[in-house]
Amino acid sequence: MELGGNAPFIVLADADIEKAVDGATTAKMRNMGEACTAANRFFVHRSVTEEFSEKFSKKMSELKVRNGALAGTDVGPLIDRKGVEKVESLVADAVSKGARILTGESRSEGPGMDKVLRFSAELEVGMVGLNTGLVSNPAAPFGGVKQSGLGREGGKIGLDEFLEYKYTAMAV
Repeated sequence: MELGGNAPFIVLADADIEKAVDGATTAKMRNMGEACTAANRFFVHRSVTEEFSEKFSKKMSELKVRNGALAGTDVGPLIDRKGVEKVESLVADAVSKGARILTGESRSEGPGMDKVLRFSAELEVGMVGLNTGLVSNPAAPFGGVKQSGLGREGGKIGLDEFLEYKYTAMAV
């Protein structure tokens, strides 16, 4: 019985492995793996472990990992260096306990989003455009800070008159 634990995904000996792999991919990668219900543990019957692992790792290796703003991206980058280091630590721990890496042996290369997000966070402004000059959007909060405006209009945040929000838009 599973009570309150880490979203297990179970594959029985008589499972249709193709369907199990499709289901596992959906269960793990919904919202890029960030859903609270995303599968975090896989219990696979020993008689189908090799077949399931081979097919699941192949399916995962086919996902496009890159800038989340680009069309066709399946998995965007982790939020910052600390997130990357946490994942690398978890992988190293699992390997030290007998796990095998079947895909994604090393981190993806790329410029990362750290610098622009830190820069944006440190600015004392109401709206920021990253790689775009067009930051207005009817669904986004609109307004400034200090002498440039009090409160926001537009979007859900327009209701929160006494808070200061910042909107960051980025085009790639």
